[in-house]
Amino acid sequence: MSSPVVRLTIRGVLARKFRVLLTAFAIVLGVAFVSGAFMLTDSVKGAINGLFDELQGDVDLEVRARIAFGDEATAQRDPVPDSLVADIAKVDGVRTVEVNILRQATIIKKNGKPLQTSGPSFGIAWYGTEGLDGRLVLEGREARGAGEVAIDKKSAERAGYALGETVPIVGPNGSGDFTLVGLTGTKTTEGGGGASVSAFDPATADEFLGTNGRVDSILIGLAAGGSQRSVQDAVAAAIGADAADSPYEVITGDQSAKETAGAINDIIDIFGKVLLGFAAISLFVSAFLIFNTFAIIVSQRLRELALLRAIGADIRQIRMMILGESGIIGLLATALGIAGGVLVSKGITALFNATGAAFPSASTVISARTIAVSLLVGVGVTLLAAFVPAARAGRIPPVAAMRPEVGFSSLQRNKRLVVATTTLVVGIVLFVVGLFAQPGGTVGILLAGAVGAVMIFLGVASLSQSVAAPVSRIVSNILPFPGRSMNRKTPGRIASRNAQRQPRRTASTASALMIGLALVSTIAVVAASVQATLRKALGTSITADFYVTNSGFQGLPVAFADKLARLPELGAVSPFRAVNAQVEGESKSIGAVDPSMGELIDADIQSGSFDSIADGAMLLHKDPARDLGVSVGDTIEMTWQNGKVTALQVGAIYGDSSIVGNWLVSLDTLNAASSAPPLDFFIGAKIADGVDADVARAAVEAVATEFPSAEVQDRVEFQQSQEDQLNQLLFIVYSLLVFAIAIAVLGIANTMALSVFERTREFGLLRAVGMTRRQLKRSVRWEAIIVSVFGATLGVVVGVPLGMAVATALPETFVSTLQIPFGTIVTILLASIVVGIIAAIGPARRAAKLDILHAITTV
Repeated sequence: MSSPVVRLTIRGVLARKFRVLLTAFAIVLGVAFVSGAFMLTDSVKGAINGLFDELQGDVDLEVRARIAFGDEATAQRDPVPDSLVADIAKVDGVRTVEVNILRQATIIKKNGKPLQTSGPSFGIAWYGTEGLDGRLVLEGREARGAGEVAIDKKSAERAGYALGETVPIVGPNGSGDFTLVGLTGTKTTEGGGGASVSAFDPATADEFLGTNGRVDSILIGLAAGGSQRSVQDAVAAAIGADAADSPYEVITGDQSAKETAGAINDIIDIFGKVLLGFAAISLFVSAFLIFNTFAIIVSQRLRELALLRAIGADIRQIRMMILGESGIIGLLATALGIAGGVLVSKGITALFNATGAAFPSASTVISARTIAVSLLVGVGVTLLAAFVPAARAGRIPPVAAMRPEVGFSSLQRNKRLVVATTTLVVGIVLFVVGLFAQPGGTVGILLAGAVGAVMIFLGVASLSQSVAAPVSRIVSNILPFPGRSMNRKTPGRIASRNAQRQPRRTASTASALMIGLALVSTIAVVAASVQATLRKALGTSITADFYVTNSGFQGLPVAFADKLARLPELGAVSPFRAVNAQVEGESKSIGAVDPSMGELIDADIQSGSFDSIADGAMLLHKDPARDLGVSVGDTIEMTWQNGKVTALQVGAIYGDSSIVGNWLVSLDTLNAASSAPPLDFFIGAKIADGVDADVARAAVEAVATEFPSAEVQDRVEFQQSQEDQLNQLLFIVYSLLVFAIAIAVLGIANTMALSVFERTREFGLLRAVGMTRRQLKRSVRWEAIIVSVFGATLGVVVGVPLGMAVATALPETFVSTLQIPFGTIVTILLASIVVGIIAAIGPARRAAKLDILHAITTV
């Protein structure tokens, strides 16, 4: 038979179903985020692994170029000559040998615009279903000659093409028209895992994709019964890959598939961690809501709990009863949260597929880890939030059954102030240390910064109790207009006094909203500062008349810059490329440009000359120059990914890296060091002397018709596009923060609903002495608005300094101009009024519907 505590706990939950659901819903959102993030990453990673296992097909071995450092799957490798095919084919145990060509190739839709995908757009050499590749023909057949192409079915559908139609495709050297003869896919997907895939026969691929006999790798299939290890060693010996200094290596097909899938899975993991970060924010806000809810419930059950103490219940039993109720709520919320996680996972997948991601179809994976973490988070956060109210409930003296005003004690005011102030100061110190001292690298920065921010929020939330009453009084004297405040009428005065009478409740409720809006304010300050810096940098560093970019962020074919350079309407023309190289053991992103780039940007040369790049010198930003302790004339050794080492002299030190980054070499220097397939990230161009701007633009756009994926912009348009990209990122961040703010709104609504329960008798008496339903509803709404404005004010007061600190700590490359977005701050404060009105709709209507006689007789 269960103990009395267990029975009372269950009865307490069942007797307060509405309050339980209100409390549980907040934690459901946080758990749904957590479980959804794990489900999404596990499901997609499983599907991606399966996809590349299928695409591996019958590939047993692969020959490719070695790299000296970096990620194997994403490295910029030199190509290998297809002449190796003959040598490999002679090795005993080799059944078939195929060249692997994978280069950029963009499908152009029927409306003339490039097909947008979440992954790359590439063309491949494909031997058909009889080849080693595991791709299947879903409709039609494989491409068998010049002028034919097979496209993955999902991309063909999104581009609007059917079998037999002509498809324009842009390759590295220009565009071509191809007849669509086949639709490809795998056993589990009709797409390319987020990419668009145009499959040509090997000869057409070599010509159209511009490999000229130098392919990305060579694929090998073994004869039946052959030993993979022995054939691998024999192939390595045949092409000299067994030598330590060989430029080639021979790997297994399994290793290649795992590397490629692993690189994509790493991106998925990052996305999952971002979702988990926002889930943590939502859970933190939820903890305030749950704490406030249980504190109110304990207060409302004062007489009940005191009676239990009077008839023999000890302190431990009272506390266990409250914690038991919170545990039941946590379990309920976790179960609903896991179910909600399925919807979150499916929703995000559907959203990405709608934008062209084409994730492989896969069943939702709910792992034991997902369930365990969800339980830990859902139940743990709920129990933690209920711990203080439970401890407080245990201190209720039995005499409170007869004298409720005795109540229960809490921390003395002076003691609370000391604890809150100490928490706030320690939080500020940790936050500052994390930002500026940067201990332990990225992990140390995030840990110190996150712990510091949490302590700051807790300290401010606790200290806010001391100012809740006076701030509520000030707010009620200002809203809705100074000189016509809510205090002029009875509903407003009652709302103001209610907010002042319970400062602990007012502060706790406002704190949940404070966290969400503090984060919004922080991001707003950082974003405004980054935007101001970007705007200033682009305004001073851009001197080119035109910039050409790829609308799909996949780079531009190198032939585009070559054709622009031949236009008589243009003067200086330079592409910008980027590769990886090592300097003193650390990987760096190295930019490569034509010497004429000096006429297209103002890099703020501080010493030396930009023209020195034409003589093989390196240009260096002042920050890495300072870190390395080098100046103009010094020599730096650079190791490229293919292992070649180049000693470069520093020809200039510059101060503006907003366009070209921190390291800059000439295209000739890059071409001499690496033969990896080049890709231009953007092209800058200047109008030739005496040429009209409209004439020059028309000439550039005429070339662009051959490369429909290219986007031609003048100086103003380019600057605006860069700012728009930042705005898109911020929109995503703000959208995810909306969940935390929604929980805060729910917290206000929950508190007001519980307040209506608590003040049933009070509201009945007010109605009995003549207060109308309309006045009562206004009173509840005004109180919610006071709490919302208080929380928003706290959020701004906390968020703006945090944002200023973060912006100051960022490198000068990102933020050199600190800016406070006053318009955003005013919007936040005005929006808080709307938040209060929305949160109070339900509680206000319930208060107005109370039966007067029943309310008066309520104990």
